[in-house]
Amino acid sequence: MRTLDEVIAARSPESQERIKQLADEMILETGLQMMREELQLSYRSYGRQANPRC
Repeated sequence: MRTLDEVIAARSPESQERIKQLADEMILETGLQMMREELQLSYRSYGRQANPRC
């Protein structure tokens, strides 16, 4: 069985570049989602401190 790196290496340079671009975009989107989740948690924590009934 071939590894993912071997499969990608067998593709054209243009395809390899597109794969890299898509992977980079997915990494950024994942990081952004994690930041949004952290921000929501921070807002909720702040809201509870400001108004304990929440």
